[in-house]
Amino acid sequence: MTAAGHALIDREWYLSEDWTNDRTRRQATHIPASVYFQTKPELAQRMSQRAQSAGLPIRLSSWPIPCTDTAPICGSGWKPKGSPSRLPVPANEVVCVQTSLGYRICEVASIEQQVLPPQDWQRLSMSLGTKGERLFDWAILPVVHGGMVDGCHWLVLRRCLNDPSEMAF
Repeated sequence: MTAAGHALIDREWYLSEDWTNDRTRRQATHIPASVYFQTKPELAQRMSQRAQSAGLPIRLSSWPIPCTDTAPICGSGWKPKGSPSRLPVPANEVVCVQTSLGYRICEVASIEQQVLPPQDWQRLSMSLGTKGERLFDWAILPVVHGGMVDGCHWLVLRRCLNDPSEMAF
């Protein structure tokens, strides 16, 4: 994706394990025997490898970090060489973050109320949609990883403008 637009360069068909293990369903829908269950991260890795083999430049954006699925597409032990990983987390995930008052251990859903003052939020565009920029409020906190803040692990919070209770982490 660039400022000039974006294009689909690859696709993979995701089938749940239930579907791939159901012979009757596979036959009724003409799913070839060569199709087998693969996780979403495995499919994403195959597409990334094909793009790299074709010589396409791969660059994951670093800010803001879009996450569109609760399956960890970019956070499951693989990533394009030299690229950051991203992993969406559920609202009840417990993390230890560094705040202006020190370390805080809590569920990510409660961080906004507990440690984020209004000035810590930034309004940024996530992408350009058909109706213009897709604006959200964003905040970021260092995550304590391996007993310390290493400058590599962050909790990113995204809040919808029209419904502030709708958040992603």
